[in-house]
Amino acid sequence: MKNIQLPPDVAEKFELVNWTGGARQVFGHFGTIDLRTLTVGHATELVQRGFSKLKRKAKKARKEQEQD
Repeated sequence: MKNIQLPPDVAEKFELVNWTGGARQVFGHFGTIDLRTLTVGHATELVQRGFSKLKRKAKKARKEQEQD
């Protein structure tokens, strides 16, 4: 990835999986996804619909990050 990052609030709960290319891409029936403006709600919806480039972080990992 070329320094592509999720917005901080989204990155707390989700991570990218095998994302290649730019931050804004078109994914067929998922539509245009712009990682720079992605919201937690939209990320949740994408994961529920089976979008394979985004996955929810394990709850344990989030708790460990909060302690740092």
